[in-house]
Amino acid sequence: MPRKDKPNYTELTHQVVRESPEPLSFNEILRRVHAITPIRTKNPKNTIRGAISQSRLIVATGDGRYGWMLRILNGVAIRLTLSDSDVAGQAVEFGEELREALWPTFFEIQKREDRNPVRVLLPDKTETRLPLDFLGQARWGTSGSPEFWKWFKTLKARRGDHLIFHVADGEARLYRVEFQARAARGEGHRRTQSERRPGGAGICAQVSVGRTDLGHHRTPARHRAVPSSGAARSLI
Repeated sequence: MPRKDKPNYTELTHQVVRESPEPLSFNEILRRVHAITPIRTKNPKNTIRGAISQSRLIVATGDGRYGWMLRILNGVAIRLTLSDSDVAGQAVEFGEELREALWPTFFEIQKREDRNPVRVLLPDKTETRLPLDFLGQARWGTSGSPEFWKWFKTLKARRGDHLIFHVADGEARLYRVEFQARAARGEGHRRTQSERRPGGAGICAQVSVGRTDLGHHRTPARHRAVPSSGAARSLI
């Protein structure tokens, strides 16, 4: 009699969290995986806990639950401070936070990885697609698109100005971008460098609702808390 393949509990854990519209507690994830197929390992809790801890797409929401990163990111806004090379009009360099927001599966296994161009809505409602490009020396960004550069050149952007990217629908890979001149922020607003400073904590860094800076607190196993679904969120 041919031997049946063993259940892939990592894939089942991803399936359960991805299919749930709301974040789930650990016990609920365990229950739902077990309902699909009995967990016949020596320690079922450790099996599921290991699957969660090794995933970049299952993130802690800060209230004892776990959600699907592409959905949790909805509503997040990230400010990109433009450099001289950015405003030159050849490519725009992304920091780790922005790259992770636009391509959250960047470090995932091939089965779950998706580095295809993302859909971006310009302020005039034009939809374009931005590719992910390797810019050399561990630097990533985008070479843009004709529609993007046509809009960008009208801005007469200067170093220190900002592009603000909003996650409209992470699962649909749909984003919005807007421009903000440095002067428009006001003298009293503390400037952040989350997209240019080295060693950034990543998009899943702990974010306090109402703050305008990116935190650097790390929790174990790469799971950094983000606000619960529905909360107002901003990394700008």
